[in-house]
Amino acid sequence: MNLTFLIILAGFVALALWLVSLLRSVGRPAAPASAPFDWQDCPYRCVSIRRPGRSCEAVRALAGKRYLPDEAPRLPLETCDEAFCSCGFRRHRDRRSHDRRNAFDPRTTCWTADQDERRSLRRGRRRED
Repeated sequence: MNLTFLIILAGFVALALWLVSLLRSVGRPAAPASAPFDWQDCPYRCVSIRRPGRSCEAVRALAGKRYLPDEAPRLPLETCDEAFCSCGFRRHRDRRSHDRRNAFDPRTTCWTADQDERRSLRRGRRRED
């Protein structure tokens, strides 16, 4: 008797959980389909050579180097010694791999001047200025 009661109770709990999840999903609006990313809109786009596990020496020498899309070498490379080249290109939005500004550089005040330090805000010698 106890086993039958536990099985029926577990069935009701499972049914209740299923109904709650169903009701939650009905009230939500459908997620909008994202438009495909247009790489032509990135002004600083570049490519690097994506190499698989096995790659030739020529590709290993170029590993990590980023190229403008029009200046990238054609694949397979002329010096490739693999029977079947499985290298490809990886797209990047920016040619730089990281921000090159140093926050502790004393020259940072050149581009981070506060409004109080701007000469254009100083008043003249007259009262009307």
